[in-house]
Amino acid sequence: MLNDFHFLIMRCFNHSNRAVVTRTGKIALLPGQSKILECLLEHNGLSPKEIGQFCAVDKSTMTSLLNKMEEQGLIARKADPKDRRGVQIWLTKIGAGRAEEASSLCAEVDRLALKNISASQQKQLCELLQIVTENLERENRSYK
Repeated sequence: MLNDFHFLIMRCFNHSNRAVVTRTGKIALLPGQSKILECLLEHNGLSPKEIGQFCAVDKSTMTSLLNKMEEQGLIARKADPKDRRGVQIWLTKIGAGRAEEASSLCAEVDRLALKNISASQQKQLCELLQIVTENLERENRSYK
């Protein structure tokens, strides 16, 4: 079991997530908020559905996180100019600053996790994890 892929990836995620949550908690972010802020830092103005797809967060969790982030002044909801029923999520000035901080803290966790792994191995690891992710996403879509 200790060498099974699913067990190793679960342990890796849990340790990485704990390190991210610990660090981002010190800048008053709740679990899950840092990945939304980082997503918006790169792709500001997405719909809640698009953010959920990028961050692998379900609709109800996304709604809860966005409501709290709006209360904290991190994001603003604006009408989608292309779809009057739609909404876009934008970083506020405070949110952009917090997103930069969160991105830096997450990069620190990445550096710790990838310590003693060569640049070429890191690249290969990321490519392989992307393939694994795509395989699992395809499988999960077939069950819907």
